[in-house]
Amino acid sequence: MQLDDENIEIWNVYLLVRNQVKLTPMGDIIGLDYVAVLDVIKLYFVADEIKRGFESVLECFSIERELIK
Repeated sequence: MQLDDENIEIWNVYLLVRNQVKLTPMGDIIGLDYVAVLDVIKLYFVADEIKRGFESVLECFSIERELIK
């Protein structure tokens, strides 16, 4: 898959946080740890881009989960 130039930065952030998952007691993945995602996004984005960055990381996570099903 080829990324557009505008998505490379968010992909790199996603790679940093994709293992920050919340699990059920049985070990099933619930979703990403939003606190960890926001902490990393705050390091990489200025304030007006934080919302866009957060939503983009969640979208990457959803796409990856669909691909591994």
